[in-house]
Amino acid sequence: MFSRSGRIESIEGDALITEIGTVVLENPVMLASGTAGHGTELSSSIDLSSLGALVVKSLAPYEWQGNNSPRLHETPSGMINSIGLQGPGLQYWMEETLPKLKSEKVNVVLSIWGRTLADYVLAAEMCSNLPEEIVAVELNISCPNIENRGEMFSHSTESTRSVIEATESITKPRWVKLSPNVTNLVEIAASAKEAGAEAVTLINTLMGMVIDIDERKPLLGGGGGGLSGPAIRPVAIRSVYEVRNALPDFPIVGVGGVASFEHVLEFMMPGASAVQIGTANFANINEFGCDYNQTSLVCAIDHEKPHNSCAYQLFKPSGPIAILPLPGNRSSIVWTEDNKTAAFITQLNKKDYIANLNSKINLDKFFSFFKIYIHNSTKIGGYYPSNYEIDD
Repeated sequence: MFSRSGRIESIEGDALITEIGTVVLENPVMLASGTAGHGTELSSSIDLSSLGALVVKSLAPYEWQGNNSPRLHETPSGMINSIGLQGPGLQYWMEETLPKLKSEKVNVVLSIWGRTLADYVLAAEMCSNLPEEIVAVELNISCPNIENRGEMFSHSTESTRSVIEATESITKPRWVKLSPNVTNLVEIAASAKEAGAEAVTLINTLMGMVIDIDERKPLLGGGGGGLSGPAIRPVAIRSVYEVRNALPDFPIVGVGGVASFEHVLEFMMPGASAVQIGTANFANINEFGCDYNQTSLVCAIDHEKPHNSCAYQLFKPSGPIAILPLPGNRSSIVWTEDNKTAAFITQLNKKDYIANLNSKINLDKFFSFFKIYIHNSTKIGGYYPSNYEIDD
């Protein structure tokens, strides 16, 4: 029933060696673009060199600020995001971030995006002499977070082909990440193959929206967003199945709701050559074992292994700090190891980090309240330092 073409094959006795077209990886597990940062942000939590590859967050040939906050929201079976492809640009990444990935011996899949064909041409020119650590380039032509997302390149065979032709100067294998928000996915995948793509990544996020019923408007700052996580896995698996049946010799990388080895097998049985883990990367990654919020996203930062995260770089703490987003991702607190100071973050930009840096609260009082909040799932409006006992 299932085609074996493109599945994991054993090379020199190693059963995990994986072939995706001409790309050979030590195993079939990658971290998906947009879920593991631009570089070594997760290196204190995982040995990045143990992965088949790390697909970095998509980069344009210029710096891009992204969408207004809120940018993330948890859904019953996953999350919805409207990040808007924020990034430092290809040149900065190559000069400042790529050397760190090379030093940690990470296999990298570089993801690029653009708003116009000219952007893709420019990005391709900047990728004309990539180092061996970059094993492939993934063309992100399907992200629903950019302006005029109704005109996404991945929504037609013609525009998909045009992007691949515009990036012909890239000498590394090109993978094309496609959108599930179409009725002719197989035809679009076929056009990608004919235009010169070596593999296809299935799938990107499903377009969705969450409404704030109190404010009577979309909750995310960008309006709509991309739904990811376990909820979209059946859609992703059907996409893999249909494209494999129609194009048995076209390698497929499966992505969408992968969170266990069973899910990996579920993608590979209908024909995926490898998988990418996305939303699952955000779940319970606190190295310090904080029990204040086991149901939300927690990120602990160890000062002995500095991250590239904006919070660490902006706060420059003398010891470990931790970041704990409040439910709904509308604001966050940051506290230090000595528990003497904390700061509320109400926006995802540098100005607001700095503006809230000097706010102090009674942490014991806050944590006591916060645990009740989590356990009771009580809805709260906006909470700021003035809601708590302020230390002078």
